Amino acid sequence: MATKFDVIYNHFTSLVNDYKINNLFKLGESDLNDYLEPSLLSSVTKFAPYCRLELINNIDYANQEFEIDLSLSEIVILANLMVEHWFMKEINNALQINAKLSDTDFKHYAEGQNLSSKKDRLATIQENNAQMIQQYQLNYYINWDEWRNGYYNG
Repeated sequence: MATKFDVIYNHFTSLVNDYKINNLFKLGESDLNDYLEPSLLSSVTKFAPYCRLELINNIDYANQEFEIDLSLSEIVILANLMVEHWFMKEINNALQINAKLSDTDFKHYAEGQNLSSKKDRLATIQENNAQMIQQYQLNYYINWDEWRNGYYNG
């Protein structure tokens, strides 16, 4: 069974509140998918080395889906990695504003005042995502029954 990109997009949009995404949602599904796909692909490349499934070689771009059935854990991880990617874009946008304005102007600009807070929040998001991936690995890669019996190789 395949997993549609929309399933991941829906989870992602439940995690963020962004006027650009809301406006794209109103314009149509195609526009929204075009906007979100790069974030999903970035998330896939970040998660692929740790995932038990072969994500990269099972993408069907034409049908906007993975050709494999993703678990809820994998969907949640990909959506949260999309949040990380989205948040990095928000910070980079603030950095571009900083480059265009003088120091005095930037201090009065609300985005500049929040830049430090955004960087701190990004670090928290990245740490939470790393912990989620580590928990995923513990759940899928360690045979706890063998460990319980003293076999630590599996």
